[in-house]
Amino acid sequence: MIVTDRKPLGVIKAQLEEINAKRIAVIACNACARICGTGGDKGLEEVSEALKKEGFNIAYKNVIPIMCDIDMIKKQINLEGDIDAIVSLGCAAGSFSLRKVFQDIPVIDGLDTIGVGARDEKGDIYVVKEVKR
Repeated sequence: MIVTDRKPLGVIKAQLEEINAKRIAVIACNACARICGTGGDKGLEEVSEALKKEGFNIAYKNVIPIMCDIDMIKKQINLEGDIDAIVSLGCAAGSFSLRKVFQDIPVIDGLDTIGVGARDEKGDIYVVKEVKR
């Protein structure tokens, strides 16, 4: 699996403010990021609520089964209306895929990709290969 860590809210907020984004889409991966506790329904709700409290209009929310699959993104996401930015709660590959599909909308990485990992029988996640930064 790909191990991710959530970026601080202040970093996400600053990037949204830098591009003057008001109407935001938050899209979360339900695969690796969910297992890491950074994506899925839980991550989607936590980040959406935090951004809402900061004054952003969360115009669209969705959890994608596998965000690194471009075909799945095309089937699962229907952005209607003006969206100023997408906050991606997926790994670097998921964010890359969002950028390929939505080329006219800035994609803000809400997660950092730490590396490749494995989960043991207790549910603990171990990074077995770090991503070079």
